[in-house]
Amino acid sequence: MERRKKRIVKLTAFLFLLAASIFVMPQKAFADENEDITLPTGDIKPMEPQQDESGIDTYGADEGDEFSGTEYELYTVLENRVKEAMLAGNEWVSIKDLKIRRDTYDLSFYYGYSPYFSSDTYNRIIAWYGDAYYTGLRITNTFGTPEETKQIFNAVDEKLASIYKLVNNSMTDEQKALVIHDYLVSHAEYDLNYKNYTSYGVLMDGRGVCQSYALAYMYILNHLGIENPPWLNGSVQPWGILMDVPLAVPTILCYHKTRK
Repeated sequence: MERRKKRIVKLTAFLFLLAASIFVMPQKAFADENEDITLPTGDIKPMEPQQDESGIDTYGADEGDEFSGTEYELYTVLENRVKEAMLAGNEWVSIKDLKIRRDTYDLSFYYGYSPYFSSDTYNRIIAWYGDAYYTGLRITNTFGTPEETKQIFNAVDEKLASIYKLVNNSMTDEQKALVIHDYLVSHAEYDLNYKNYTSYGVLMDGRGVCQSYALAYMYILNHLGIENPPWLNGSVQPWGILMDVPLAVPTILCYHKTRK
């Protein structure tokens, strides 16, 4: 009981995230004792927005207010637009009408936020900007045809519904966060090939690097009404990685840092 208490998350305005959870993954090939072992690194991969020189505009005050919602609200609006575009077979989503300021909202990691987005490479959704505002999102849909994309969307719907059922209204936010945390670390493994950087990787493929865990965790908590701070901006990443390779058996620790 005491051990479990120590693992309970402490959520504040900045969301003090979770206590450590360790899981061991066997290594198939044993390295020679004289062989140099290079430990993989759990770095993060931002996708920097690209400048749309043809779309540089000066927005007048009479063209509507600037977007002023939370990061979660923005991500939800953009997710809906991207999903519609993918189902229609479109590769470009205009977001000029939203008037999203570049100096207010960072879309460098948006490509990996939603489990409805592809995970095979990390640059499948790229934000473009004109002057002070973002102008659009360029999509490369590797799910296939609109019909194939719809099938994958349905699978994601089912997966998310099953996860949301793990919590109920009688739980505190801390309890909900712990349940989701335990689900993620028990249903996915660390991607030693460093290919899955998106929430789709952990949630649908069952494999991802720490950024994949972080984005999946952020997505689920947001949809449960537990909004996260934009911890991927700057140097803060709540899921880090520590590795130790004695006897060729890596022990991977994905842990949460307290946001200062």
